[in-house]
Amino acid sequence: YMVGVIVTPVLGWTFGTLTGAVATSLLPEIISDAMGIALYGMFIAIIIPPARDQINVLFAILMAIAGSCIFAYVPRLQIISGGWSVIIITVITSMLAAVMFPIAEKEGE
Repeated sequence: YMVGVIVTPVLGWTFGTLTGAVATSLLPEIISDAMGIALYGMFIAIIIPPARDQINVLFAILMAIAGSCIFAYVPRLQIISGGWSVIIITVITSMLAAVMFPIAEKEGE
């Protein structure tokens, strides 16, 4: 049972990645570059609707933007790689959002 549960997603992920890599190599460079921009557009489309309705989501987005700007423009922080800065910003932003906007537990859960 566990082999089936593990193998199926791994094969799907692997063949999906292979298919995407092959398809990208066959596309013209201008379309391939446009797909990189489309990824940012899809991400924005995911976060904007909840940010309109929930102040905690808007707060987290604005904190992440502020943290990203700080890491980009403060000279001493520019030595930290992009991957580490994303991790640091994510942890700090999620901690601040959790402290400022706690989720109340419902009775019986």
